[in-house]
Amino acid sequence: MLIQRCMPGLMARFMLVVRRLPAVLFPPPSPDADSLIRMLYIGEGDTDVPLPKTSNLVVCDDDRCQDIIDYISSISTPLRQGEVLIKQACYLPHLSAGDGPLIGETGIKGLWMATGNTCWGIQNSCATAKLMSEFIFEGQAKSARIETLNPRRFL
Repeated sequence: MLIQRCMPGLMARFMLVVRRLPAVLFPPPSPDADSLIRMLYIGEGDTDVPLPKTSNLVVCDDDRCQDIIDYISSISTPLRQGEVLIKQACYLPHLSAGDGPLIGETGIKGLWMATGNTCWGIQNSCATAKLMSEFIFEGQAKSARIETLNPRRFL
């Protein structure tokens, strides 16, 4: 598995819960429309369960998901009333080198990598996408100096 080879550091498991918020908090655009507002809650990471070989073997811990639901429910009545739509577990790679994400060519023809943003992934997503588009369409990163983020350092 490529990610295990290039990410020798911690692979933390996170539980996440997605809820539909009640219409009282965010009314739907029309009376017959379903509320489109969803909220994602992510719990604290753990290293209790090692990264499995395939994604279908990732185990969701219902007790930890319930802890997230209980915590969010304690904040306000509207959040407590939200319907739980999804409970899921995922793994978040952390680079042991601590130099940031890996972005760029892997050395394998046609395979590019953009991973390892840790908890900053949502915030860094636009910059990561811009850099990936520059690599793919222009052959190199032009908007930032990212030599230290080269995935080939680990492959």
